[in-house]
Amino acid sequence: MSLNTKAKTSATITITIAIILFSCNAWEDYKVRYRDSIRLVGLENVEGLKKCKTSKNGFKTYQCPKCGTKKYVPFTCKCRLCTSCGTKAANEWADKIHHILLKVPHRHVVFTVPDKMRELLKNPKYQKVLFAASKITMEEMIASSNKEKQKANQT
Repeated sequence: MSLNTKAKTSATITITIAIILFSCNAWEDYKVRYRDSIRLVGLENVEGLKKCKTSKNGFKTYQCPKCGTKKYVPFTCKCRLCTSCGTKAANEWADKIHHILLKVPHRHVVFTVPDKMRELLKNPKYQKVLFAASKITMEEMIASSNKEKQKANQT
């Protein structure tokens, strides 16, 4: 996610997630304050984002065979939070699956579970139960919504 804003000098300033997290020591302060509740996957993603397109993440060297000029191209983080890497991955995924989707409007729905249940849900048997319950919930919500629309259309 990035936000483009116009400054008075009419220059464009791009504000990225990385700028927000790493300016003014915000991420380090957050890690200290919430050290007991940060999930490992979150920590790994943000720490990877910090190294995106820097030599800390490694790089590839290209050299012109004629003049010998070298160019160093740093590796990206491939983090879903990253403004460039995450957007690229999301667009590639969308291109890959768009042909299998129905030609109807879609909504993205997320079912969140409490931290205490996450360990339990690593078991595929319990995942099936969660997905079945989620499916039933969505079907009931859609049916209820359709009934309300029908009532509104009749009046």
